[in-house]
Amino acid sequence: MPVKPAWRLAQWSAADRVLAGTTTRHGGSSVDSVMATNNMSLRVGDALQHVQANRLALRHALQRAVQPPRSTSQAPLHLQWLDQVHGSHCRYVDAAGAQQGLRPEADAMWTDQAGVGLVVQSADCVPVVIADSRGEVIGAAHGGWRGLLDNVLTQLLQAMPVSSDQLQAWVGPCIGAASFEVGPDVWQPLGEDYPEAVTTHAQDPAKRMVDLARVAELQLRRSGVGQVSQSGLCTYTQDDFYSHRRATHEQGAPARSGRMATFICRIL
Repeated sequence: MPVKPAWRLAQWSAADRVLAGTTTRHGGSSVDSVMATNNMSLRVGDALQHVQANRLALRHALQRAVQPPRSTSQAPLHLQWLDQVHGSHCRYVDAAGAQQGLRPEADAMWTDQAGVGLVVQSADCVPVVIADSRGEVIGAAHGGWRGLLDNVLTQLLQAMPVSSDQLQAWVGPCIGAASFEVGPDVWQPLGEDYPEAVTTHAQDPAKRMVDLARVAELQLRRSGVGQVSQSGLCTYTQDDFYSHRRATHEQGAPARSGRMATFICRIL
């Protein structure tokens, strides 16, 4: 049986010096049947040592991937994680903060420093990574529906010291439009700002189907980003990924689900 990959690389036209992608459920150390095996979150009931091992393995793998062949440099790569709160606050990240292991409360971040990898976690929400045309400035955001309503991607773009038309974005795996069934508390406010991303429900007139990846793309394009690539991967229907909603349907409330890590870093 072939080994399933521990991550999926972003398919976009970013500069060669940028590496981005999303981890899968495979190849990690978590042994809990729900978390197995590559959970990246410290807040979902997984054993601390397993999450730490998964995060360390990711950092080591990325370190190998971004170190040029035959390079004599031993510059370390430090991953910056966030304490995500489904908001829109954005942080600048430097190498010193990433090295200290600080986890600021925010849902978006950017850096212009080498040796810093940006990581956001998700399990149905929308992860987005952004890079300038030269691969010198990178950003990442976690977009839940509340954060998207609060313009988390716009906040990130405004914080980055690059004109939006010089940026490109990749929208990572998230719950697909055919699976994100929501009530009026979600679809009504989203429908006011993004009517193109809300469609009727086949059976329940009070509910709607929402395309979160489309919401993210619309927000990016309205902010001036001309190049937006979509992963096209649905976390709910594809078992390679964690899905909070799938876990809810399978386990009932309260659900437990692991988290993927969507990353972006520069070649050292």
